[in-house]
Amino acid sequence: MTQNKRDHWKLSASWLKALKSCPMRCYYSYIKGIRPIEETEALRMGTNWHELLEVYSLNNDLDEAVDALNVAYENKPMSKTLEEWAAERAKLAYSLSGYIWNYSDVDMEVVAREIPFSLKIINPDTGATLPNVEIVGKIDKIVKVDGKFMICEHKSTSKDVSDSSQMWAHLRLDTQTTLYQYAAMQLKMSGELEQFGIGKDAELSGGLYDVWRKPTISPKMLTQGDSKKFLEDGMYMGQEFFSVRIKDEISVDSTLVEYKPGAKEGTFAIRETAEMYGARLLHDITERPEHYFARKPLNRSVADMKRLERELYSIYQNARTMNKNDSWYTCEDQCEATFHCSYIPICYNNVNVDEYLPEGFKNIKEEKKDAESKA
Repeated sequence: MTQNKRDHWKLSASWLKALKSCPMRCYYSYIKGIRPIEETEALRMGTNWHELLEVYSLNNDLDEAVDALNVAYENKPMSKTLEEWAAERAKLAYSLSGYIWNYSDVDMEVVAREIPFSLKIINPDTGATLPNVEIVGKIDKIVKVDGKFMICEHKSTSKDVSDSSQMWAHLRLDTQTTLYQYAAMQLKMSGELEQFGIGKDAELSGGLYDVWRKPTISPKMLTQGDSKKFLEDGMYMGQEFFSVRIKDEISVDSTLVEYKPGAKEGTFAIRETAEMYGARLLHDITERPEHYFARKPLNRSVADMKRLERELYSIYQNARTMNKNDSWYTCEDQCEATFHCSYIPICYNNVNVDEYLPEGFKNIKEEKKDAESKA
């Protein structure tokens, strides 16, 4: 590694999370600007879910949201088959339909959306703000529920979202949850929320955590009996499809489907198309919405905010020291923890990224410089 002189630091919630997980991950991703060319499925789906909710909330128009989703899924990554790509899109589209249905009776007014913030880090002992560093981010939404203003954060997860889930207890330690409430309070006190009708004296009642649990069910083969019935009436999970069999081909809504002939002549079992899978997913959502969706208030106290100020100060000082001494270190227990770290090919092979960038990676900072030089 080479020392990276930094005149100004911009730290975000994801930056802080990366550093706390593994300093080397933070170094590669944010100091050097090295990112995998292809997004992970978890990151891609989380980003697209957030965008779906944002587009839908503008006009409460499902068609607009689906149009945006179609654009996002125009280009298939090399790691996905056409069937897998279509199923991933359907997973998001039908989850959104279920989300809208589930919360159709909830009276929640969106007051502001995508509110940017830039905060100074405070020395907790002197109260002085530090130069050359800022905490940046965007609050998803500020909403009004039962006459109270709250920040609303949309999240996706693969974890259990029930009341008994450890996820909720773990969020007590989540830096972003506290940071965004802290940021909202700072914006309110500075008068920057007055444009949204939130005065300095208005009550800002913490945060609302809006969670979507990513579906784990996947497209499946129908039984021979269900396949026969489907081709006869076109009905599946309460929705109507146009299905037809011509010689050795079966199509559903003009899409050829995979099928397996049965042992007896004339019998067969078809695999769900992406839209059939989506219909089954939506049916499952309506049967058990609490499995997929949860909303909970997560409020932070003044003491929590003070602890955050100390934490931010400490993290920044540690990062400055590591950068100054070129001493960014790995956390080997994180390489293959809940997910495989994107930087395993670099760390496991001791690659010097200043000399060589492995296949599958790009340098977003160099790309930005090139784009600016050509502008």
